[in-house]
Amino acid sequence: MHSVFHRLLSGWSSILAITICSMLGAGEPAAVVDQPRDSVRRLGKPAAPWRIDLVVDINCAHCADMFSSSLVALQPSIDAETIEVVVRWWPRPRDPEANDLIAHLLATAQPQEFRLLSSLVVGTPAGRGWQFLRPRLSELVEPTAIEQRLAANRTDIARIMQEDGAQIARWSLTSVPVLILSDRTGAVHGRWEGKAFAVEPALRLLTTGARSTDPQADAQRP
Repeated sequence: MHSVFHRLLSGWSSILAITICSMLGAGEPAAVVDQPRDSVRRLGKPAAPWRIDLVVDINCAHCADMFSSSLVALQPSIDAETIEVVVRWWPRPRDPEANDLIAHLLATAQPQEFRLLSSLVVGTPAGRGWQFLRPRLSELVEPTAIEQRLAANRTDIARIMQEDGAQIARWSLTSVPVLILSDRTGAVHGRWEGKAFAVEPALRLLTTGARSTDPQADAQRP
């Protein structure tokens, strides 16, 4: 899906837009609402016994290959209220276009809109930001509403991005994408990073409740 989006940067077809919205369950464009900005990048119930942190780079082609398929694989566990998935963006302090694009994603109306836009823009080449993508994205969402939310919540969004950067540093991550499975005490039960990224081992651990044998992973508490 992501590759389709970038092949069609010269323009969307209305049929494609409707198809993508249907696949992701986005439905009709959401009204402008103001809810906690941190909630839009969280999929599932906050009280779920397990949490999966999905760390991706907005400019990473490999992340683009796995992002949507990973969320699809995790959806049954989300629906069963077994897990909460938190999407965290790899910090890019020297790339204002990437940071601006991430900020707009965090200004979406609700998790479904966040998931839709994230699936489309992850893997965007460096140097292409919100203004470059805006004309194409406007066929799926209301960009003005997102821009208004960003303007009204810029401080909170900047704080979330800073906190994500600090958390990623505490985890000592070196490559993306990353999937981290932890319980509600903050104990890490498994970590799959870079070329070793995988969803299936995490889903198996959900059924066994086994702790990771990686002491470094267990030491990195959210």
